[in-house]
Amino acid sequence: DVVRHQLVLTAAAARHITITDAQVNAFIAQNHGATQIAGTLNVPTSAVPQAIYDYLVLQQLVDKLPAGGVDVTDISVTVDVVPAADRDAAIAARARYLKDPAAMDADAAAARASGQVPGGQESLLADAQDALVGIFTAPKGQIVLFPRGNQGYFVIRVTKRTEKPAKLTKSAVQSASSLDGYMVLASLLLGSYANDVTVNPRFGQWDPQTLLVVAPNSGL
Repeated sequence: DVVRHQLVLTAAAARHITITDAQVNAFIAQNHGATQIAGTLNVPTSAVPQAIYDYLVLQQLVDKLPAGGVDVTDISVTVDVVPAADRDAAIAARARYLKDPAAMDADAAAARASGQVPGGQESLLADAQDALVGIFTAPKGQIVLFPRGNQGYFVIRVTKRTEKPAKLTKSAVQSASSLDGYMVLASLLLGSYANDVTVNPRFGQWDPQTLLVVAPNSGL
């Protein structure tokens, strides 16, 4: 969020976009207040005005997209998914699966058969919110932990990863299934302002394709 905000400030200055405190406060009031928005975006309540400023700038960038969209790289992954009750269980399962991949094959198949997990294929443009936990950054074979709020965790293994050129259109961004997904897709428009991003490794790893800071340790 901190990196995105700096990129948004640069983009707003370059594109002559002005967002006032009154606009930010009005949006927060019209969308059930800062506490609810903080939960949706997984940011502290104190950071909500900054996040909504970013959203309003990004919204203007999306509105100005050409009809044919802009060039981006779409990333598709095929994954095995196993549910875990809590973080400790997810960490233990990950360690076991790294030692015994066949055990994850069996558990993932059982989870799919019982309908406990989502589909095994995802893409950045269709499932943008999942980029926040590094699903589209992880190489083939990596196992990452996916927190699900009070519903526990998913333990996810990437079994296939492909990249292909795509077009990011206004309708694609607006069809994002969640506010954080919208922010991920809209933030792809900041790529031209992100040439000099560096991040202290203790905070995470900068991914220049998704324009996100992701956990370098598979979510551990």
